[in-house]
Amino acid sequence: MNQLKYFLKVNFNFTYFFIAICAVMFLITWIPSFLSGGGLDANSVSLLNFGANFGSFVQAGEAWRLITSVFLHGSVLHLAFNMYSLYSIGTFVESYFSRTKFFAVFIITGFIASLSSYLFNNMGFSVGASGAIFGLLGLLLSQTIKTEGSYLPEIPIDKKNLIVIIALNLVFGFLVPGIDNFAHIGGLLSGFVLGFVVKSANAEIESRFNTILQKVLLVIATLLSGYGLVGLILKLFSR
Repeated sequence: MNQLKYFLKVNFNFTYFFIAICAVMFLITWIPSFLSGGGLDANSVSLLNFGANFGSFVQAGEAWRLITSVFLHGSVLHLAFNMYSLYSIGTFVESYFSRTKFFAVFIITGFIASLSSYLFNNMGFSVGASGAIFGLLGLLLSQTIKTEGSYLPEIPIDKKNLIVIIALNLVFGFLVPGIDNFAHIGGLLSGFVLGFVVKSANAEIESRFNTILQKVLLVIATLLSGYGLVGLILKLFSR
């Protein structure tokens, strides 16, 4: 037991864990489509059954979908693009800030992205981790602004390049039909705000208030995750 705890403490990585969850959930929702000749797209009914963000269902009391939808994807390409982005950005964020801070930011910005989609998106149901990934980009952007010319250790990312990456992805989202840019914007803005609260793992000075606030964020993220999981389980067993 002690060896397992030590292994998890040293080797556990939330980025890989989230990627694994997304991959498993995609297989669960894609297999029915594959068996019926649906190609590389996930089955729409399965996506709804397993927690896609659908306005009328959320309005009917299934707000847990605002969390579960983050881990669902509509096609192989959708999954591959988001998981590559999550791997590229998430591994850096997790090592620079810490596992628990990455977990908190990913879950909270993912939730706010889904909420933004629910409030402003009229495309039907939405799925995907891209809103939370934009949250990580927002976190990095505010960090580059916060650490520039301050006593804090500068983040090893070029601010101009980061802005260009964010802008190009937002423009792409507006030009290509079917992309939920409301979720992207919600995730980006919430991540940007959280970036002024969350400090890097190497920060030498951290106020008591800031420490408490970061713990509160972790508790919120944990409760949101539990709410999403319990909501999905109850929904599946009530069928």
